[in-house]
Amino acid sequence: MKKALLMLTAFCLSVNGFTQTDSLSIKKENTLQNPLDQTVYSVGKRDQTVRDASAQVMVITRKEIRENGWQSLEDIFSQIPGMYMINDYIWFGSDNFGVRGFFTSGAFSSMHIMVNGVSQMEDWYNSFPLAKINVPAEAIDRIEVVRTPMATINGSFALLGSINIITNATDESVAEVYGGTNQAYKAFVRVADHDGELKYSINAGVRGSDGIDTRYGRMMSDRSAMESWGLPFNAMSGGQLADHRSYFGASLAYKSFYFESSQTATNRGVIDYYPGVGEGHLAEIQASNSVIGYRDMFNETLGLHAKAGYYTFRNRLDYGHNNSQAYTFNDIYSKAMDAEINLLFNPSEKLQTLFGTYFRQVNRTKLVVDSPNLSAEYNNLDAGQGRDESKYNWAFFADATYKISEKFAFSAGVRVEQTPSYKIDYSYGFDPAGGNTNFVIRKGTYNHDDILLMPKAALLYSIDNDNHVKLTYSMATVDPSIGENMDVVRFPDRPQLEHSNMHSVEASYTRVFSEAVNLNASVFFNSANNLISRTNAFENGEMQLFNTNSGELRTIGAELTLDVNPSPVFSSTLTLAYHDTKNLQNGYEGIAMEYAPQLLGYLTTTYRFLDEHTLSFSGHYVDAMDTYWALSNMSTNPQDGSRIGKKSPSYVMGNMNLRFNNLFNSGFYSYLYVSNVFNTKVVYPTTRSNDVFDEGTVGYGRNFNLGIGLKF
Repeated sequence: MKKALLMLTAFCLSVNGFTQTDSLSIKKENTLQNPLDQTVYSVGKRDQTVRDASAQVMVITRKEIRENGWQSLEDIFSQIPGMYMINDYIWFGSDNFGVRGFFTSGAFSSMHIMVNGVSQMEDWYNSFPLAKINVPAEAIDRIEVVRTPMATINGSFALLGSINIITNATDESVAEVYGGTNQAYKAFVRVADHDGELKYSINAGVRGSDGIDTRYGRMMSDRSAMESWGLPFNAMSGGQLADHRSYFGASLAYKSFYFESSQTATNRGVIDYYPGVGEGHLAEIQASNSVIGYRDMFNETLGLHAKAGYYTFRNRLDYGHNNSQAYTFNDIYSKAMDAEINLLFNPSEKLQTLFGTYFRQVNRTKLVVDSPNLSAEYNNLDAGQGRDESKYNWAFFADATYKISEKFAFSAGVRVEQTPSYKIDYSYGFDPAGGNTNFVIRKGTYNHDDILLMPKAALLYSIDNDNHVKLTYSMATVDPSIGENMDVVRFPDRPQLEHSNMHSVEASYTRVFSEAVNLNASVFFNSANNLISRTNAFENGEMQLFNTNSGELRTIGAELTLDVNPSPVFSSTLTLAYHDTKNLQNGYEGIAMEYAPQLLGYLTTTYRFLDEHTLSFSGHYVDAMDTYWALSNMSTNPQDGSRIGKKSPSYVMGNMNLRFNNLFNSGFYSYLYVSNVFNTKVVYPTTRSNDVFDEGTVGYGRNFNLGIGLKF
């Protein structure tokens, strides 16, 4: 790691030296905009400056994505301050991210992800798997990131904030292809234009690679299980973790009406419990989103935004186990629709208000799985919503900002939300061939249908045009998902799960020293309780595993970001983040929190030369992480437990991109993107999803991608 840090420092110093030449020949458009004057939409569902937004918001532009060469959402999210990736090859087929010391194993569920304001949630685990979303990096015009609970505006699932990916903001058209090591490939086309009041953009692309190629034994301290898996002692993952994705998205707007639609598909090799033989296990993930809406400001006082959407999701997993009694398939699918109406009312220059209502209906959510090796209850299991039953969610919300004076503004809001009781079916032992009619059917009703309140408040203080302070409080309240509520029928005598809570208080300060330098500093306190946790208990002579509302944690954190743009040829952003997360669950108070690195660092540096071309470096540092603390067999005392794997080491990940623009005096461009340029050995901490890999799962090594494209 020391070698990587020295290389990173040398690169930054050398680029800084280059900025002394050719500065007058670079276009003025590369100078830094006052970050307080950037326009954002996601914080208040209206266009407003960062200065007036009632939460800290980060903006990632198309220009930044292009110059840094980021190829995927995983690349981009890894550079968002406070976020860090863990890849355990899980069956949902997506990499997961922790946010400010908070990580939930499984698919990403800590932040509400939207594309052009359209929610990307799936309805089995209420999560946002990136393998479902799949937006190509080349399609993105900008990303708005809020890292504080956004439940008041975006709903209860915005636990630690929201990410809005915008793909319909520019008229730029482009076609691009690349190839690279590890059999990587990509083809992408974007067509966008406007004609009078008609505006459209179409984005379509495919990409893939052979995935991570490593020796399975490298990730295990005990390799004796390899033989029982049907794998040779030196088996490699090459090809078994292949990743192939496609995306099609269309945006159409005419006057005040608009239509958004997307279709995504991912075929990705995964590992579930243990690797498969041959081509291994394949997750086939498909999703579609369609939304129609109307948005207009009738005058300076009154505006309306109404929309309705229809969503489908499916994740089918075909297993390659050598044991016929093991998993054969796992299938999750859902269908849902929603509608939202927002009324913007600005009675004066000092007061802006938003009133909204939201309704979501989940028409079908099911899990169908066959895994006789686990237990009889997983033999042709069919679980989910009761047949001919629907799950509903409704909400009313209001938000207001009042300018007390030229320097002070106050913002407050509240969301009232409820998920009424719904029925759950759970059956197993059914023989599709009709040979066994002794199958078991269980039915239950989830009864915790409390009306939830989610408030927020913010005080904004502009010391002057270049100095700004924000104090914010926000809360999110999250109901358990249908998937988590299967215990309602599996353990009907146990208490049902209740909602979880997240409270956040943050103070931030932005100082714009000049066009060349600005700084942002923030401190925050996050408190989560009633979190859903998998728990062991010894009951009726057997050890049972079920969900409880026993999780509780506290995080105190600080983040410091420095933007430096000393000349038009050079720009750099450095962020340092510190998070101290404590596990306050009963009995775990003295046990360090798992998956919670204390220190994070992020750096992007770009040198622009010969008017058109760029050389960029982006990198991040992730501190060491502990793994999950598991109870010992037949024990309910946390002090009798131990870690399920080794502590993962800290690492520096660096990426480099060399881009040539406007070749041959036309729109042609080319680039060379080198990911993990230092060839760092990245080891992610063992998770409960794949605890057999107690040495940790391995990340990608160095890869080269060479791309060409045309802007037209």
